[in-house]
Amino acid sequence: LGHIAPEACQKMVKDGLIEGIELDESETVKTCNSCKYAKKTRKPVKKQWEQNQAENIGDLIHSDVW
Repeated sequence: LGHIAPEACQKMVKDGLIEGIELDESETVKTCNSCKYAKKTRKPVKKQWEQNQAENIGDLIHSDVW
């Protein structure tokens, strides 16, 4: 469900907080697919109403269908 950022791991190795790992400085940090998916954003909600507003109660109904 979550993991530490690769940059944080690199910093801990460089600071000597983690032993037994050798870093390849020429390797670029890649973002995993789960992180890409989790950070996706949706399109912003429009600020203006595009449809005609209902004039009377019951003219326009919104509901969830189960």
